[in-house]
Amino acid sequence: MTDWTRIFVALLIAASGLLAGCGASSPSTPSPLPLAGTIALATNHPDGATLVVNQCVDEEGNSFTCTRDLQMTFSLVLNRNVDRAIVSTQFYTATGRLCAGANTQIASLSAGTPLALTASTVVMPFLGTSPECGLPVQTTRMFAHLIQDGGPAVGDLLAQEFTKAYTFVNP
Repeated sequence: MTDWTRIFVALLIAASGLLAGCGASSPSTPSPLPLAGTIALATNHPDGATLVVNQCVDEEGNSFTCTRDLQMTFSLVLNRNVDRAIVSTQFYTATGRLCAGANTQIASLSAGTPLALTASTVVMPFLGTSPECGLPVQTTRMFAHLIQDGGPAVGDLLAQEFTKAYTFVNP
């Protein structure tokens, strides 16, 4: 008997034992609900805008290219708790090139309870990497992803695409 055959037989026996124990009298744990929820976006520029890009400095004194002209508030509701929820947003050109991104603060999300998370800085880490991301650049699509910061790699808890045109320019 090969190792693969032994593994297959062991899995088959384990599965049949699990199925045999699923009678009406055996206790069972409820299966988790499939992820369900909503993510909505409100901005200070709902119809798109021209955003001025500058050099920004973070708390540690690191300089980076960004704009603080766009304030995005994401309204969230999810059917499960998330200890460290964060919304990460990417900005794409019409040809699909990623040129900017933004993250909200981290917050605790309680199942069924609405939560608003705000991103107030859009970072432009891809400037100069190609002609598409040089300034001025127009992005036409935004993808917002609700994830669990530092949590297990389960992928997006919620994701939503928004069709918004923003043009990023030099001052």
